[in-house]
Amino acid sequence: VLLHGIGCSGGLAALRTAANLCLGHKARGKPARILVLALEVSTIMVRSELESINALQETRIGIALFSDCASAVVLSNGIGEEPGKPAIYDLLGWENRVIPDSEHDLGFDVDPMGWKVVLSPRVPVLAKASLQPTYTDLLSSFQDQLPSSYQKPADFDWALHPG
Repeated sequence: VLLHGIGCSGGLAALRTAANLCLGHKARGKPARILVLALEVSTIMVRSELESINALQETRIGIALFSDCASAVVLSNGIGEEPGKPAIYDLLGWENRVIPDSEHDLGFDVDPMGWKVVLSPRVPVLAKASLQPTYTDLLSSFQDQLPSSYQKPADFDWALHPG
């Protein structure tokens, strides 16, 4: 499965896709081992940003915040695993939501010289406001599977992204 053009949120989108594939195999009683590879090449935006600075004196901060990066993980549904080799992490669930009226706050502009980052000052405020409701919905979806020591956000390892 190729996910393209969604920036740094692509890693979590790919992880959700892989988890759904693992769940589908598990429902059929089949093993699944999925390699998730996420790659972001922010340097492709440098040319268009430099052109904007030169021609329009327009400066955007996005290109200064992000860099090229890559990561990989293998996701498994546990079927057919060797006994005695515990998982490092268990993916218990995921939640995503669209924040109304935020489509102009985070994204990309396509320019003849390349892509440009769109990043408004509202992004941190919007992301912070959605954390508690997202956590509450996510936790309620698998609360019955958890020991009593997992009740607060600080009890978990999190992967969050405002994109």
